[in-house]
Amino acid sequence: MSAQFAIGREKHDQIYYHTYKNDYCYPHFHSHIELYFVTDGEMELTINNRRRILKKDELGVSLSFDTHQYRTPKASASKVFIIPSRMADEFEALTGKRRAANPFICDGETVKRLDTWIQKIIDPQCNTLEVKGCIYLILGELYRVLTFAPGPAQMETELASRILFYMEAHFREPITLQTLAHSLGYSSSYLSKYFRNCFLTGFSQYLNLLRLRSAVTLMGDPRNSITFCAMESGFNSMRSFYRAFSNEFHTTPKKYMQRP
Repeated sequence: MSAQFAIGREKHDQIYYHTYKNDYCYPHFHSHIELYFVTDGEMELTINNRRRILKKDELGVSLSFDTHQYRTPKASASKVFIIPSRMADEFEALTGKRRAANPFICDGETVKRLDTWIQKIIDPQCNTLEVKGCIYLILGELYRVLTFAPGPAQMETELASRILFYMEAHFREPITLQTLAHSLGYSSSYLSKYFRNCFLTGFSQYLNLLRLRSAVTLMGDPRNSITFCAMESGFNSMRSFYRAFSNEFHTTPKKYMQRP
């Protein structure tokens, strides 16, 4: 399944920490840096094109706009710590927008150090200067232990967010790449290359994904016909809707809604 922009996460630009039991999430991405710790059991993590079963005291690191998803094979306990992109400008300047060649950290001592600083940050007694200092220690440790590989050429975090917020707001409308380019003040050829380099998919494919997710949500109400759901979500014909649905979910809308 294709990845979707986590707009709710993007709008939340504060430090985030939460624990989970038997976690699962669909592929998604955002501009923030996300550390995912396995505290018990096993978790299957996929970050970009790399997949690994992580065990207790191991973690995965999703950098800005990395596609990531989580799945519990049997049973797991985990916790997530998210650093908003506004607090990682110097880290991103050092990495040059490169991807982590291996986004998993399995060294127990490194994981313990990172967790110690995180526990300090979430302590209510921790003041703003201490929080900032611990964030720098975490980012410095990540820069030290991770190996970086070339990522999207000339990736601009601000432009990426503007593109995705625009599409989230207008996907139900008959927008095109030309519409997007005109709205943002870029040429359509530049945005086409930028979109694929940054998000590892094309404009049309991602637009279809937004519309499909909307249609599936509407299909959850048995009073809605499939035609209504498709048209309300921005598809201009049932033929294009069925084709996009089959490509994404590998089944028909009717069979998809009948699944257990």
